[in-house]
Amino acid sequence: MKIQSLSVNEFCKFFRKYVLNLTLKEFGELTNTKIPTISSFENGRSTNLNHLYLYYNLADEEQKIYFRKNIPYNFKG
Repeated sequence: MKIQSLSVNEFCKFFRKYVLNLTLKEFGELTNTKIPTISSFENGRSTNLNHLYLYYNLADEEQKIYFRKNIPYNFKG
């Protein structure tokens, strides 16, 4: 998977699954966010920028650096 070709939404899904190693359920529990809300964001049906903080705040320092270096600036939708 080419990180550079992902939208912000797709990148967040990738980041959750492969960097944070969390399922939707685990992510929802840790962030107190409903699964449909997370799914909607990751699949481009929502472009609420506030969701980015959920991913970033769960990351450790090394993961935060990865997030900042790789997050694209384009949104689906």
